[in-house]
Amino acid sequence: RAERPAMPLAAPRRWALLALLGALRTASEPRGEPSGPPATDLLSGAQMPLLGFGCAGRLGAGTLREAARLGYTLFDTAQAHEWYDEAALGEALAGGPRVFVTTKVHPRDFGAESTAAALERSLARLRVGVIDLVMLHYPNCWGQLCAGSPPPEGDWRAAWRALERGVAEGKVLSLGVSNFGVAELAQLWGNARVKPAVVQSWMDPFSQNREVRAW
Repeated sequence: RAERPAMPLAAPRRWALLALLGALRTASEPRGEPSGPPATDLLSGAQMPLLGFGCAGRLGAGTLREAARLGYTLFDTAQAHEWYDEAALGEALAGGPRVFVTTKVHPRDFGAESTAAALERSLARLRVGVIDLVMLHYPNCWGQLCAGSPPPEGDWRAAWRALERGVAEGKVLSLGVSNFGVAELAQLWGNARVKPAVVQSWMDPFSQNREVRAW
């Protein structure tokens, strides 16, 4: 399992990708269901685009708005304010076309009450009434991930139950996890009322994460 945050692309590479997508895009999409890139069906019945824009690097609203204009229909952000800015994404997408929004709960906010409160903050910052996909960012605090924060109220199990309540209340459409190992995935799958629809994992040429992929 790769236990490290995703790092943003260098600005020239990021804008090169934006320009490439803009060149490939043939027409603006009207407001409605997410469309454009190929999509996959999730357990909730929602469709998730397979091409998304990672928001790590505390990108400003201007960059995010340009990504939406060029055709990205999935935006992946998180509550980890050290690397992400949910409010900037909410500002960028306000009044624009319908897109698929993902965010992630930080381990410092794990717990029945803490996770519920964190979900409300994300809804407010993103300026939406429902979030398409909410994931647990990591299974626990490690290294400097929670440095300067008090111990979390609970563990990832309590956080998952809080998110399940969010689904029942219509605040979240789908749930998932990020950076979970096989043992944690097996335990979650066996006990969750709402099954994880997405398992997000770091992969690169030197870190294939084959155990999680096989699971």
